Amino acid sequence: SNVGYYSCRSCIHSSLSQLKPISPQACLPCSLLFPKTRLQEFKSLNPPIDLVKGAEIEMTIRGDTLLYKNAAGGVGMIRSEVFTKALCDVYFGEDAVSPTLKENVLAGIPKL
Repeated sequence: SNVGYYSCRSCIHSSLSQLKPISPQACLPCSLLFPKTRLQEFKSLNPPIDLVKGAEIEMTIRGDTLLYKNAAGGVGMIRSEVFTKALCDVYFGEDAVSPTLKENVLAGIPKL
Protein backbone atom coordinates (compact mmCIF):
# COMPACT_ATOMS: atom_id res chain seq x y z
CA SER A 1 0.00 0.00 0.00
CA ASN A 2 1.14 3.58 -0.57
CA VAL A 3 0.63 4.45 3.11
CA GLY A 4 2.96 1.62 4.09
CA TYR A 5 5.48 2.63 1.45
CA TYR A 6 5.62 6.26 2.54
CA SER A 7 5.80 5.33 6.23
CA CYS A 8 8.57 2.82 5.62
CA ARG A 9 10.47 5.18 3.31
CA SER A 10 10.28 7.96 5.87
CA CYS A 11 11.64 5.73 8.64
CA ILE A 12 14.53 4.42 6.54
CA HIS A 13 15.44 7.89 5.29
CA SER A 14 15.34 9.44 8.76
CA SER A 15 17.49 6.70 10.20
CA LEU A 16 20.12 6.91 7.45
CA SER A 17 20.25 10.69 7.11
CA GLN A 18 20.54 11.24 10.86
CA LEU A 19 22.84 8.26 11.43
CA LYS A 20 20.63 7.08 14.27
CA PRO A 21 19.73 3.48 15.04
CA ILE A 22 16.32 2.36 13.85
CA SER A 23 13.90 1.93 16.72
CA PRO A 24 10.35 0.59 16.61
CA GLN A 25 9.17 3.65 18.55
CA ALA A 26 10.54 5.96 15.85
CA CYS A 27 8.78 3.94 13.19
CA LEU A 28 5.36 3.24 14.64
CA PRO A 29 3.58 3.18 11.24
CA CYS A 30 5.95 0.42 10.06
CA SER A 31 5.45 -1.42 13.32
CA LEU A 32 1.72 -1.40 12.73
CA LEU A 33 2.12 -2.69 9.17
CA PHE A 34 4.45 -5.57 10.02
CA PRO A 35 4.51 -7.76 13.16
CA LYS A 36 8.32 -7.66 13.12
CA THR A 37 9.22 -4.55 11.18
CA ARG A 38 11.24 -4.99 8.04
CA LEU A 39 13.46 -2.19 9.36
CA GLN A 40 14.30 -4.26 12.43
CA GLU A 41 14.92 -7.25 10.16
CA PHE A 42 17.23 -5.10 8.03
CA LYS A 43 19.06 -3.85 11.12
CA SER A 44 19.59 -7.44 12.29
CA LEU A 45 21.42 -8.21 9.02
CA ASN A 46 24.25 -5.91 10.12
CA PRO A 47 26.63 -6.96 12.89
CA PRO A 48 27.32 -4.38 15.61
CA ILE A 49 30.69 -3.30 14.21
CA ASP A 50 32.06 0.04 13.07
CA LEU A 51 32.38 0.35 9.32
CA VAL A 52 35.81 1.27 8.04
CA LYS A 53 36.53 3.33 4.95
CA GLY A 54 36.32 1.06 1.92
CA ALA A 55 33.91 -1.43 3.52
CA GLU A 56 31.49 -2.84 0.97
CA ILE A 57 27.82 -3.63 1.37
CA GLU A 58 25.92 -5.31 -1.46
CA MET A 59 22.19 -4.98 -2.05
CA THR A 60 20.34 -6.69 -4.89
CA ILE A 61 16.68 -5.87 -5.27
CA ARG A 62 14.40 -7.94 -7.49
CA GLY A 63 10.76 -7.01 -7.10
CA ASP A 64 9.78 -7.72 -3.51
CA THR A 65 13.08 -9.38 -2.57
CA LEU A 66 16.20 -7.78 -1.10
CA LEU A 67 19.34 -9.92 -1.16
CA TYR A 68 21.88 -8.41 1.20
CA LYS A 69 25.56 -8.94 1.99
CA ASN A 70 26.93 -6.94 4.90
CA ALA A 71 30.47 -5.58 5.30
CA ALA A 72 31.50 -8.62 7.36
CA GLY A 73 30.36 -11.05 4.65
CA GLY A 74 27.09 -12.11 6.27
CA VAL A 75 24.13 -12.57 3.96
CA GLY A 76 20.38 -12.28 4.35
CA MET A 77 17.13 -11.77 2.54
CA ILE A 78 13.98 -9.72 3.16
CA ARG A 79 10.76 -10.14 1.19
CA SER A 80 8.52 -7.09 1.19
CA GLU A 81 7.44 -4.99 -1.79
CA VAL A 82 6.78 -2.02 0.49
CA PHE A 83 10.27 -2.25 2.01
CA THR A 84 12.16 -2.72 -1.28
CA LYS A 85 10.31 0.17 -2.95
CA ALA A 86 11.04 2.40 0.03
CA LEU A 87 14.71 1.36 0.12
CA CYS A 88 15.12 2.11 -3.61
CA ASP A 89 13.50 5.50 -3.14
CA VAL A 90 15.75 6.32 -0.18
CA TYR A 91 18.87 5.72 -2.27
CA PHE A 92 17.70 6.63 -5.77
CA GLY A 93 14.64 8.87 -5.38
CA GLU A 94 14.45 12.66 -5.63
CA ASP A 95 15.47 13.13 -1.98
CA ALA A 96 18.27 10.52 -1.96
CA VAL A 97 20.04 10.08 1.36
CA SER A 98 23.37 10.17 -0.53
CA PRO A 99 23.24 12.16 -3.77
CA THR A 100 26.86 11.19 -4.50
CA LEU A 101 26.07 7.46 -4.27
CA LYS A 102 23.06 7.95 -6.55
CA GLU A 103 25.16 9.81 -9.13
CA ASN A 104 27.94 7.19 -9.03
CA VAL A 105 25.55 4.26 -9.41
CA LEU A 106 23.66 5.90 -12.26
CA ALA A 107 26.94 6.77 -14.01
CA GLY A 108 28.10 3.14 -13.65
CA ILE A 109 25.00 1.49 -15.12
CA PRO A 110 25.94 2.11 -18.77
CA LYS A 111 29.32 0.48 -18.10
CA LEU A 112 27.78 -2.83 -17.03
